[in-house]
Amino acid sequence: MVLRRSVSVAALALVASLAFGGRAQAAYSYATTFTVDGGTTPGATIMNTATGAVVTFGSTTVTFTNVTKPFPPGLFVPGQQSINVVDFVITSTGTPGPTGDTFTIGYNIGLGITNNPPPGTAGSQLFNVPGSLSLMNYNQSNGVVQNSLNAAGSVTIGGILFSGALNQFAPGTVNGSGGNIGGVITTQAAIPEPSSIVMGGSAAALLAAAFGLRRRFT
Repeated sequence: MVLRRSVSVAALALVASLAFGGRAQAAYSYATTFTVDGGTTPGATIMNTATGAVVTFGSTTVTFTNVTKPFPPGLFVPGQQSINVVDFVITSTGTPGPTGDTFTIGYNIGLGITNNPPPGTAGSQLFNVPGSLSLMNYNQSNGVVQNSLNAAGSVTIGGILFSGALNQFAPGTVNGSGGNIGGVITTQAAIPEPSSIVMGGSAAALLAAAFGLRRRFT
């Protein structure tokens, strides 16, 4: 009785190890490059940098910062995650009142996504997403900002299907909390690799052996 139970438990533990423990979960990483382009209101001072961009118009300055999600740990596949692609801060020294600086910032977001196997294969792809930020009546006490960007689509990278949209926006407050542009990405796992299929067959064989041994020692 004891021998039967020990053999069965050990075999089932090995089955679980081969069936599940041998499978690694994919993860992806991303990095963004924010640049200000020609869609910006004339008269604005533009400085694109390695970390983002800075735009000044009148008494108002907007500082943009790139975002990186490195691997490891990355973001796991399959799954759905909210991503942040650029942070920004708005400051102004304008006189408080109902009016202030009004201008538009045209921009491009370079979004690079990298799949890190297994499963799937190593792969990267860069997406350029244009948009614009409209700032109205900014001074040191008030202002309204609106973002014009709604990019959506799907692509396969390294055998992983990425579907998503950059449709999220947090405006922040002038001389206060920062804002950001982001979205949601959903990923689906790649087709199981041949090694996973082989392990699945081995697990089935071991499972049959486990029950065979249990019968033998019954």
